[in-house]
Amino acid sequence: MPSSTASATVSPAVSTSTPSPTSGSPGIRTKSPLSVTGWLTGNEYSIRVVFQSNDDMIQYIAYESESKAWKQTPNITKAKAGSPLALTSFETSWYGTLTPQTQFNQVELFFLDSENRLNEWSWDITDSTLGTSGSLTPYTIPTGSDSRLASYWPFIIYQDAGLGLHEVVYDCRFPGCWFNRTLNQTGYDGADIVIVPAQQNLREMNIIYQRGDQKLMSLDRNSTNGNLSTASTFSIDLPAAASFAALTVVRPSSDDAALDTYILYQDSAGMINVIWNNDASGWQGPETFPAFNDADNGTSIACLTQAAFFTDTPLQSNSPLSRCYFQVNGALREVRLDGSDWEIVGDVNAVL
Repeated sequence: MPSSTASATVSPAVSTSTPSPTSGSPGIRTKSPLSVTGWLTGNEYSIRVVFQSNDDMIQYIAYESESKAWKQTPNITKAKAGSPLALTSFETSWYGTLTPQTQFNQVELFFLDSENRLNEWSWDITDSTLGTSGSLTPYTIPTGSDSRLASYWPFIIYQDAGLGLHEVVYDCRFPGCWFNRTLNQTGYDGADIVIVPAQQNLREMNIIYQRGDQKLMSLDRNSTNGNLSTASTFSIDLPAAASFAALTVVRPSSDDAALDTYILYQDSAGMINVIWNNDASGWQGPETFPAFNDADNGTSIACLTQAAFFTDTPLQSNSPLSRCYFQVNGALREVRLDGSDWEIVGDVNAVL
């Protein structure tokens, strides 16, 4: 598990009840928050995309490559209107030797309730239930009213009321297994946050955020000691609280050691642009691609990096999971990174 140098921890408070899930599928709301996770199982893969409906209920849609079909869940639970969503996943075998019956991919969702407290919702995707409130929820961690969220297991990033960035880490060397500390960085109020691997085996993580002067920044987080260092300051003209997301893939012809990072953001004209780092020359772009045409202005953007975990599960080369999602005329558009180009997979159609 990752280690951290700060000494702050979270303490649980009185748990609050979570609304019971209801049936029905009102559909994705306009400019809904979006988040995505996915994993490989042999030659097959799984994708989960989460969004919010018009009545503030959280739903997710699930894709299994084996069936080549999307399926939509009934309502899961309620979040505050427009709550940020951070979806991630892990394989239970990462935490010990399990039998085939107890080895599965657990999906984790983080969101805000009506009082801007950080909530966790988790479920076993092999089970037909709609999950349950997780062990982080009783800590009632307060966030800023406009805070965004980011997660790549076991890390969660949020913004406090003073606009400071914090991380919560699942690490059972600490009481209750949850660790919370400030990153001593200030972000733009209500701006997106991203966390993706910067190196294989999660040796370093890349935290991307918008600074108070609207500049896009990235921090390297060393997973051995928790130390942070400035990785990049981008010169792109990013609108205030613009939508952005990122994904990481294994660099071709690198013996699976080096990783490439792609950052997608929406400019003031509503165009989705890409900047990327895929060789020793540093960051390139911005550039846009036909696959991003017609994106709704103000859409959320969610990008998928394969679930990985320290030495147990490194990122795999030629992963089919290099995808991003955004809305076009209210519909959910799926695009895929194909080498150096982006192609439209299609608009997602799911059935209950």
